[in-house]
Amino acid sequence: MKFKWKIVLLCVLIYLFSISLLAVLVSEQIYSDSINTEIERSLDEESSLHSSITLYLLGSIKEKTESINLEDYALRLNDMLKGDRLFLEFYTKDLELLSSSCPFKIEQANNYLEAACSKGRNYILIWNAGRHYLLINDVLEMDGQFMPFTYIKDINWVDQSRTEHYLLFIRSGFTGLLLIVLLAYILSKLLLKPLEQLGLSARRITHGQYAERVPLESNDEIGNLALQFNTMAAAVEEHVQELQREDEHKQRFIDNLSHEMRTPLTAIIGYAETLKKIKYDEITFFTGLNYIHNEGLRLQRLFSSLMNLSLLRETKLELEKVAGEILLRDALQMMEPLAASRDIKLLSACDNITEFTVNRDLMKDVFGNLMENAIRASAPHSQIIVGCATEENSKYIFVRDEGCGISPDELQKISEPFYRVDKSRSRTEGGLGLGLAICQGIVEKHGANLQINSTVGQGTEVKIIWPPEKAAASIVI
Repeated sequence: MKFKWKIVLLCVLIYLFSISLLAVLVSEQIYSDSINTEIERSLDEESSLHSSITLYLLGSIKEKTESINLEDYALRLNDMLKGDRLFLEFYTKDLELLSSSCPFKIEQANNYLEAACSKGRNYILIWNAGRHYLLINDVLEMDGQFMPFTYIKDINWVDQSRTEHYLLFIRSGFTGLLLIVLLAYILSKLLLKPLEQLGLSARRITHGQYAERVPLESNDEIGNLALQFNTMAAAVEEHVQELQREDEHKQRFIDNLSHEMRTPLTAIIGYAETLKKIKYDEITFFTGLNYIHNEGLRLQRLFSSLMNLSLLRETKLELEKVAGEILLRDALQMMEPLAASRDIKLLSACDNITEFTVNRDLMKDVFGNLMENAIRASAPHSQIIVGCATEENSKYIFVRDEGCGISPDELQKISEPFYRVDKSRSRTEGGLGLGLAICQGIVEKHGANLQINSTVGQGTEVKIIWPPEKAAASIVI
């Protein structure tokens, strides 16, 4: 179904609901008011009738020398006062029916007649054979005698009036419905015209015209949508530029890789040529061969690290639940000798309750790398704390040292492949600048975030954070 027909259908549904609600509220309110008005009018009529009967009986008393019996007048009063929509019933003091002009029997009369005798006049609304009646119960008193009677009035015209009101709403509502459909169709076409312009601009952007913008300047929701569309188009253009920057980043990676390979290869070739040309000398030959061997190992580590980076993108991890204390204990045991050789204390701050769903071997490599970096950045007699905790439904593991720290400029680049914070020290100790990049890849595969906070001269804290809802992780630096 097209959107414009959805608008028409929505308008029709809203109209039908509104007209139905209005019909019910208005008709029922008029009906209620009419009922109350009819009750008040009937009470006045009954009061006038009561006075008229009393005057009639007083006149009859004057004409007779002896006292009268009220019950003897019941039939005569019915003959005198009956009407088309008005009926009377007269009862003895024991509530036995004396005379009635009502065409049906009133079952609940006695209860209300008793109440009228003891408490005064009352009324009730009843239904009989599909018609509505008002019953007013009262008592005639004369010379110490009393005769209960019921004033019955047909008020079915009120219900007929309500039905006519509903029919009027239906007829007028149908006419209004035709007008609503016509107006909704015209308005939907006018409202959707700007959206068609948005669709045209979207198609142009799809075909590579990233500078395309929607020329809409209205201040309504459509204008706001156009503004958001233009913002999206600008974001797409920015994304294209970001892809171009990524290409440049890849080129820098290739250049850095070439440089990393060229340096040991140059040294290997140079020492090999030197050894070929000079006379045999045991010390010189041993030194040269040792250097060639070390540079060969360095190349081996380089290719191994690159293979790890590549395989991380395609490997499906086998995960298991491991307690945080056990997870960190493996890394602490592995790094204890290196820390002891530098007189650095390793401390654990983790309970055995917090569990993490990880690949144990890969995470052991991550913690080992982070702890090794912390050890190399720390001074003797300092300490490194490794722990895990839960905060705001997020679980995390941290490595915190008291080392030299990292400057904000360096912090932005630290996760790039081949990047070294201390280049001279890294080369001396055999670093390739790939360790943190591999850690980042492993953390991403676990759906976690790598967060690094550091202050120069005070130390560094690295956190691996598992968010409450496991999603595609982003590295926060």
